[in-house]
Amino acid sequence: MYRHSETGLELPDTIGSYKQGQIGSYPTSSGQTGIAIPYHAPGAEGTVFIRPLAPHSPETASDLIEENLNLVKAMEASGKYSAVTTYRSSGVDERPGWERAGFTTKSNDSILVSLIFCSVQRGYAFKVRVTARNLTEEVKAFVAAMQELIDKAPA
Repeated sequence: MYRHSETGLELPDTIGSYKQGQIGSYPTSSGQTGIAIPYHAPGAEGTVFIRPLAPHSPETASDLIEENLNLVKAMEASGKYSAVTTYRSSGVDERPGWERAGFTTKSNDSILVSLIFCSVQRGYAFKVRVTARNLTEEVKAFVAAMQELIDKAPA
């Protein structure tokens, strides 16, 4: 069980066939440090990213989605990804407080699908990203479980 002390978010070691990996940190554009909690499953990878926002930040979930899609396009321009197609959800079927986008890319002669879900809550930016070759019910269940855990965190 991982507990993010600042938000009270508790993430279990496993969710379905997803098993928690090595937790790491990453620098944010504001100079602060974010936390990345990876999960691995056969044929899929999921990661929860948590980063603090600046006090009184106007940043929204929509801003986070736009930032992520711009990063994907930059990675394509640098050659890390190829044949990228991005999309944004219309928001009709989204969990309240969350925005979704995604992209497809070619990797080793197959297509990968990556879904990005973002929310801004309690002074933090939360992102759940899942990459898989197929969007199975288990992928959807992993995302739904993570959104539920984040929304219900006590802080």
